[in-house]
Amino acid sequence: QTHSIVGFEALVRWHHPELGFVSPAQFIPVAEESKLIIPLGEWILKKACMQMVEWREENLFDGRMAVNVSGVQLDDSNFQTMVQTILEQTRLNAAYLELELTESSLMSNPEKWIEDLDALDALGIRLAIDDFGTGYASYARLKNVSADILKIDGSFIRSIVSNSLDYQIVASICHLARMKRMLVVAEYVESEEIRSAVISLGIDYMQGYLIGKPQPLHETLEEQAPDALAPVLSLCGDIG
Repeated sequence: QTHSIVGFEALVRWHHPELGFVSPAQFIPVAEESKLIIPLGEWILKKACMQMVEWREENLFDGRMAVNVSGVQLDDSNFQTMVQTILEQTRLNAAYLELELTESSLMSNPEKWIEDLDALDALGIRLAIDDFGTGYASYARLKNVSADILKIDGSFIRSIVSNSLDYQIVASICHLARMKRMLVVAEYVESEEIRSAVISLGIDYMQGYLIGKPQPLHETLEEQAPDALAPVLSLCGDIG
């Protein structure tokens, strides 16, 4: 409704001196398997929080910073303490941080995460379920998970114009989210037709290449979102 950018999503990128650009699809699974995702995730979170503090102190941006969290990080017994320590060290108000957890990682052992997620929620951090609709979650399990935001997987959003079934599936997900009093985000909004369909469904926020592509840190605040665009939750910004 405000036609404004309300958040950034922090992404990590690897530019190797010999291999060139290495896709996250290649190095993130390796980092998870080797458990290097734990120190890497901590570094990303701290950098993202520091950046938000800098932007706020300079009155450049007053939205939120979204940071992805791996299921391996959730498995780490020190995860909750690590998040709280970084917030204290950077002096970032927890209300300006959003943690994105994939549906698959949450649903693999939802009973284990409920207590930890409730503790993070109590700190004031906004919690988002990412890639929702990929087939892992049941409504019965989802109702017990504390989360503020539901991000619909791009595989549905990309085809809501061409596939009436996907349109109805997205509509049902939105209905579920509203019953849970969760905000809904449409990912992968890449055309005006998709944007119009998203608006017709009453989805709260959108993100995707129509809004902005992943870009280096110094470019993130140089361009203003066009007035014609609907609000975005997460404009991809490379913090590396």
